[in-house]
Amino acid sequence: MIFVGKNVETLTGYYREERGWGDIDVTDVDRLLRPDLPLPPIKIVLSALLGRQVVSIDYRSKNSDSPLTRSVSPNHLVFADDRYHIRAYCHWREAFRDFVLSRISHAKLTDEDWVPSNEDWEWKYSVTLRFRPNPKLPESVREAILQSHQGTEAGCRIIKCKKALSFYIKRKLAETPDPRHGVPLWEWVP
Repeated sequence: MIFVGKNVETLTGYYREERGWGDIDVTDVDRLLRPDLPLPPIKIVLSALLGRQVVSIDYRSKNSDSPLTRSVSPNHLVFADDRYHIRAYCHWREAFRDFVLSRISHAKLTDEDWVPSNEDWEWKYSVTLRFRPNPKLPESVREAILQSHQGTEAGCRIIKCKKALSFYIKRKLAETPDPRHGVPLWEWVP
């Protein structure tokens, strides 16, 4: 199913200064590639996020053979790597972590004390990331990708973000090879 016209408001959010975007039908092909979310547990997790409650989840990470049960305090909903995550305090690890929503198979609210993100330093602080076009690309490609992005300075793309999100941005821009060129389009400048 391709969504036409349904996400115009979302797209308009990127171009708030422009007039008339609400009259344009948008076909969001990327939406077709997103993983399916198991609705019953996700409703509970989102309810816990909105209600500032702890939720017990059965979660399957890429590193485990079977789901692990964890109590988490959801604080933020994030869309990165073409999927939804919650940024939450993990009561088992005693640390703030990201959990991919599509990997939650079961959820239930608990009576534990919810932990806010006040102590999540990676969420609280921002960083400035700098990326330059990959020098392995032809000059015409490097110029084209720079032209496609605002916020460039001295031949670099500048992105300001929360430190907790910088991992996703670095991975997407500087580690994921472009299918056409076989190398990432961007190179991170530390």
